[in-house]
Amino acid sequence: MRLAYLNEKLTALIKKHGFHEITIHGLRHTHASLLFEAGASIKEVQKRLGAFRYSNDNEHLYTCYRLSERANSGKIPKVY
Repeated sequence: MRLAYLNEKLTALIKKHGFHEITIHGLRHTHASLLFEAGASIKEVQKRLGAFRYSNDNEHLYTCYRLSERANSGKIPKVY
């Protein structure tokens, strides 16, 4: 399977149903963010998502984790 295949299929689905644009990688980041919001630890999210590129994904996971931690402590307001 070509690497772009899933993104092409997702793009077609998005256009067909009028959804907001997102890539497979964007869905992965959204999934990680939602796990943190639900209280998962960095290690739990890493295990759930499987292999990742350390430099990019780990930085994103840490940022999401810290924001989630701050939101849950009341230091920043939730926007929903």
